[in-house]
Amino acid sequence: ALALGAQGQTAVTWDANNGADPNDGSGTWVTGGNGWWNGSANVDWAASDIATFGAGTDGIYAITVGGASSCGNPLTFNNSAYTLGAASATEITFGGTISVAANKSATIGTNVTLTRSGGFSVSGGGILNISGSGATFKNTSGNSSTIGNGTTVNVLSGGTCQNTGSSASSLIIGDTVGGTLNVNGGAVTVQGNFILNNSGSGFGSVTLTNGGSISLTTVGNAVRFGGTGGSGTLNLDGGT
Repeated sequence: ALALGAQGQTAVTWDANNGADPNDGSGTWVTGGNGWWNGSANVDWAASDIATFGAGTDGIYAITVGGASSCGNPLTFNNSAYTLGAASATEITFGGTISVAANKSATIGTNVTLTRSGGFSVSGGGILNISGSGATFKNTSGNSSTIGNGTTVNVLSGGTCQNTGSSASSLIIGDTVGGTLNVNGGAVTVQGNFILNNSGSGFGSVTLTNGGSISLTTVGNAVRFGGTGGSGTLNLDGGT
Protein backbone atom coordinates (compact mmCIF):
# COMPACT_ATOMS: atom_id res chain seq x y z
CA ALA A 1 0.00 0.00 0.00
CA LEU A 2 1.09 3.55 -0.68
CA ALA A 3 0.39 5.48 2.53
CA LEU A 4 -0.21 9.23 2.87
CA GLY A 5 -0.24 10.28 6.50
CA ALA A 6 1.65 12.51 8.93
CA GLN A 7 2.30 16.18 8.26
CA GLY A 8 5.61 17.98 8.81
CA GLN A 9 7.69 15.96 6.33
CA THR A 10 9.44 17.05 3.14
CA ALA A 11 7.20 18.73 0.58
CA VAL A 12 8.11 17.55 -2.91
CA THR A 13 6.75 18.20 -6.41
CA TRP A 14 6.46 15.56 -9.13
CA ASP A 15 9.25 15.94 -11.71
CA ALA A 16 8.73 13.81 -14.79
CA ASN A 17 12.10 14.38 -16.45
CA ASN A 18 14.39 14.54 -13.37
CA GLY A 19 15.65 17.92 -14.55
CA ALA A 20 16.95 20.95 -12.72
CA ASP A 21 13.41 22.04 -11.83
CA PRO A 22 10.04 20.27 -11.65
CA ASN A 23 8.30 19.34 -14.91
CA ASP A 24 4.83 17.93 -15.48
CA GLY A 25 4.47 14.61 -17.27
CA SER A 26 3.71 10.90 -16.98
CA GLY A 27 5.74 8.38 -15.01
CA THR A 28 5.86 5.83 -12.18
CA TRP A 29 5.45 6.72 -8.48
CA VAL A 30 7.57 4.31 -6.42
CA THR A 31 9.75 4.45 -3.34
CA GLY A 32 13.29 5.35 -4.35
CA GLY A 33 12.22 6.76 -7.69
CA ASN A 34 14.25 9.90 -8.41
CA GLY A 35 11.28 11.81 -9.76
CA TRP A 36 10.67 14.52 -7.17
CA TRP A 37 11.85 18.09 -6.67
CA ASN A 38 12.39 19.33 -3.10
CA GLY A 39 12.86 22.99 -4.00
CA SER A 40 16.55 22.81 -4.75
CA ALA A 41 17.33 19.35 -6.15
CA ASN A 42 15.85 16.11 -7.42
CA VAL A 43 15.36 13.49 -4.72
CA ASP A 44 14.07 9.94 -4.33
CA TRP A 45 10.58 9.49 -2.99
CA ALA A 46 10.84 8.80 0.76
CA ALA A 47 8.45 7.78 3.51
CA SER A 48 6.17 10.59 4.74
CA ASP A 49 7.00 13.03 1.94
CA ILE A 50 4.14 15.38 0.98
CA ALA A 51 3.21 15.04 -2.70
CA THR A 52 2.23 17.77 -5.14
CA PHE A 53 1.44 17.09 -8.79
CA GLY A 54 1.52 20.10 -11.11
CA ALA A 55 4.57 22.23 -11.78
CA GLY A 56 2.80 24.61 -14.12
CA THR A 57 1.75 23.01 -17.41
CA ASP A 58 -1.64 21.38 -18.03
CA GLY A 59 -1.70 18.18 -20.06
CA ILE A 60 -2.86 14.55 -19.95
CA TYR A 61 -0.59 12.75 -17.51
CA ALA A 62 -0.66 9.12 -16.32
CA ILE A 63 0.97 8.26 -13.00
CA THR A 64 1.44 4.53 -12.39
CA VAL A 65 1.31 3.83 -8.66
CA GLY A 66 3.56 0.96 -7.57
CA GLY A 67 5.63 -0.26 -4.67
CA ALA A 68 5.26 0.43 -0.96
CA SER A 69 5.76 3.85 0.58
CA SER A 70 4.18 6.47 2.84
CA CYS A 71 3.61 10.19 2.44
CA GLY A 72 2.20 13.19 4.22
CA ASN A 73 -0.89 15.36 3.94
CA PRO A 74 -2.27 16.97 1.80
CA LEU A 75 -2.20 15.33 -1.62
CA THR A 76 -2.31 18.27 -4.05
CA PHE A 77 -3.05 18.60 -7.76
CA ASN A 78 -2.17 22.03 -9.16
CA ASN A 79 -2.46 21.19 -12.86
CA SER A 80 -4.73 19.17 -15.13
CA ALA A 81 -5.03 16.35 -15.84
CA TYR A 82 -3.26 13.79 -13.68
CA THR A 83 -4.60 10.23 -13.38
CA LEU A 84 -3.38 7.82 -10.70
CA GLY A 85 -3.63 4.22 -11.94
CA ALA A 86 -2.11 0.83 -11.18
CA ALA A 87 -1.59 -2.50 -12.92
CA SER A 88 -3.25 -4.34 -10.03
CA ALA A 89 -5.23 -3.41 -6.92
CA THR A 90 -3.25 -0.78 -4.99
CA GLU A 91 -4.32 1.07 -1.86
CA ILE A 92 -3.18 4.59 -0.99
CA THR A 93 -3.90 5.68 2.58
CA PHE A 94 -3.73 9.46 2.95
CA GLY A 95 -3.81 12.10 5.65
CA GLY A 96 -7.25 13.47 4.94
CA THR A 97 -7.16 16.30 2.39
CA ILE A 98 -7.26 16.10 -1.40
CA SER A 99 -6.77 19.53 -2.94
CA VAL A 100 -7.50 20.09 -6.64
CA ALA A 101 -6.89 23.66 -7.79
CA ALA A 102 -9.73 25.69 -9.29
CA ASN A 103 -10.30 25.01 -13.01
CA LYS A 104 -8.08 21.90 -12.79
CA SER A 105 -8.93 18.18 -12.62
CA ALA A 106 -7.45 14.97 -11.24
CA THR A 107 -8.54 11.33 -11.42
CA ILE A 108 -8.39 8.36 -9.09
CA GLY A 109 -8.17 5.72 -11.78
CA THR A 110 -8.18 1.99 -12.45
CA ASN A 111 -7.13 -0.29 -9.57
CA VAL A 112 -6.39 2.58 -7.15
CA THR A 113 -8.11 2.82 -3.77
CA LEU A 114 -7.59 6.07 -1.89
CA THR A 115 -8.38 5.46 1.80
CA ARG A 116 -8.60 7.73 4.82
CA SER A 117 -9.14 6.47 8.36
CA GLY A 118 -10.32 9.67 9.98
CA GLY A 119 -12.61 11.27 7.40
CA PHE A 120 -11.64 13.00 4.17
CA SER A 121 -11.95 16.50 2.79
CA VAL A 122 -12.02 17.39 -0.91
CA SER A 123 -11.24 21.06 -1.52
CA GLY A 124 -9.49 23.51 -3.81
CA GLY A 125 -12.35 24.35 -6.15
CA GLY A 126 -11.39 21.92 -8.94
CA ILE A 127 -12.72 18.54 -10.12
CA LEU A 128 -11.86 15.11 -8.71
CA ASN A 129 -12.91 12.15 -10.86
CA ILE A 130 -13.25 8.59 -9.55
CA SER A 131 -13.25 6.53 -12.71
CA GLY A 132 -12.44 3.03 -13.90
CA SER A 133 -12.61 -0.54 -12.63
CA GLY A 134 -11.47 -0.71 -9.02
CA ALA A 135 -11.25 3.08 -8.58
CA THR A 136 -12.35 3.79 -5.00
CA PHE A 137 -12.35 6.77 -2.65
CA LYS A 138 -13.30 5.96 0.93
CA ASN A 139 -13.40 6.87 4.61
CA THR A 140 -13.20 3.93 7.00
CA SER A 141 -13.57 5.78 10.34
CA GLY A 142 -16.32 7.36 12.41
CA ASN A 143 -15.28 10.86 11.35
CA SER A 144 -17.33 12.75 8.80
CA SER A 145 -16.20 13.58 5.24
CA THR A 146 -16.79 16.75 3.24
CA ILE A 147 -16.83 17.76 -0.42
CA GLY A 148 -16.65 21.54 -0.31
CA ASN A 149 -14.82 24.76 -1.11
CA GLY A 150 -16.51 24.89 -4.51
CA THR A 151 -15.10 21.48 -5.48
CA THR A 152 -16.81 18.85 -7.66
CA VAL A 153 -16.45 15.07 -7.28
CA ASN A 154 -17.55 12.90 -10.22
CA VAL A 155 -18.10 9.20 -9.46
CA LEU A 156 -18.04 7.68 -12.94
CA SER A 157 -18.58 4.18 -14.35
CA GLY A 158 -16.62 1.60 -12.35
CA GLY A 159 -15.86 4.08 -9.57
CA THR A 160 -17.08 4.04 -5.98
CA CYS A 161 -17.12 6.54 -3.10
CA GLN A 162 -17.60 5.09 0.38
CA ASN A 163 -18.17 6.70 3.78
CA THR A 164 -18.52 3.50 5.77
CA GLY A 165 -16.57 3.82 9.01
CA SER A 166 -19.49 4.37 11.38
CA SER A 167 -23.23 4.99 11.48
CA ALA A 168 -22.40 8.16 13.45
CA SER A 169 -20.40 9.77 10.64
CA SER A 170 -21.70 11.87 7.76
CA LEU A 171 -20.92 12.49 4.12
CA ILE A 172 -21.45 16.23 3.68
CA ILE A 173 -21.82 17.74 0.22
CA GLY A 174 -21.27 21.51 0.43
CA ASP A 175 -20.15 24.16 2.89
CA THR A 176 -20.20 27.97 2.97
CA VAL A 177 -18.65 27.98 -0.52
CA GLY A 178 -20.54 24.96 -1.82
CA GLY A 179 -19.81 21.49 -3.16
CA THR A 180 -21.04 19.19 -5.92
CA LEU A 181 -21.30 15.41 -6.23
CA ASN A 182 -22.15 13.87 -9.61
CA VAL A 183 -22.75 10.11 -9.62
CA ASN A 184 -22.63 9.26 -13.31
CA GLY A 185 -22.71 5.47 -13.57
CA GLY A 186 -20.75 4.99 -10.34
CA ALA A 187 -21.85 4.15 -6.79
CA VAL A 188 -21.78 5.97 -3.43
CA THR A 189 -22.26 4.09 -0.16
CA VAL A 190 -22.89 5.90 3.13
CA GLN A 191 -23.05 4.11 6.48
CA GLY A 192 -23.80 7.36 8.33
CA ASN A 193 -25.84 10.45 7.45
CA PHE A 194 -26.03 12.02 3.99
CA ILE A 195 -26.17 15.83 4.15
CA LEU A 196 -26.48 18.33 1.31
CA ASN A 197 -25.00 21.56 2.75
CA ASN A 198 -24.09 21.73 6.42
CA SER A 199 -23.87 25.51 6.77
CA GLY A 200 -26.13 28.53 6.83
CA SER A 201 -25.09 30.23 3.61
CA GLY A 202 -23.74 27.49 1.34
CA PHE A 203 -25.15 24.90 -1.00
CA GLY A 204 -24.82 21.24 -1.81
CA SER A 205 -25.73 19.74 -5.17
CA VAL A 206 -26.03 16.05 -6.07
CA THR A 207 -26.93 14.63 -9.49
CA LEU A 208 -27.40 10.94 -10.34
CA THR A 209 -27.31 9.84 -13.99
CA ASN A 210 -26.66 6.74 -16.11
CA GLY A 211 -27.51 4.26 -13.37
CA GLY A 212 -25.50 6.05 -10.69
CA SER A 213 -26.60 5.19 -7.15
CA ILE A 214 -26.40 6.40 -3.56
CA SER A 215 -27.09 3.87 -0.80
CA LEU A 216 -27.53 4.57 2.91
CA THR A 217 -26.81 1.37 4.80
CA THR A 218 -27.93 2.32 8.34
CA VAL A 219 -31.66 2.27 9.11
CA GLY A 220 -32.78 5.46 10.86
CA ASN A 221 -29.95 7.72 9.70
CA ALA A 222 -30.69 11.05 8.12
CA VAL A 223 -30.82 12.54 4.66
CA ARG A 224 -30.82 16.31 5.08
CA PHE A 225 -31.20 19.03 2.46
CA GLY A 226 -29.66 22.35 3.48
CA GLY A 227 -28.62 24.05 6.68
CA THR A 228 -30.32 27.10 8.18
CA GLY A 229 -30.53 29.56 5.29
CA GLY A 230 -28.59 27.28 2.95
CA SER A 231 -29.79 24.96 0.21
CA GLY A 232 -29.42 21.43 -1.03
CA THR A 233 -30.48 20.03 -4.40
CA LEU A 234 -30.83 16.39 -5.45
CA ASN A 235 -31.32 15.70 -9.16
CA LEU A 236 -32.46 12.22 -10.22
CA ASP A 237 -31.98 11.74 -13.95
CA GLY A 238 -31.55 8.01 -14.50
CA GLY A 239 -30.02 7.25 -11.08
CA THR A 240 -31.22 5.72 -7.83
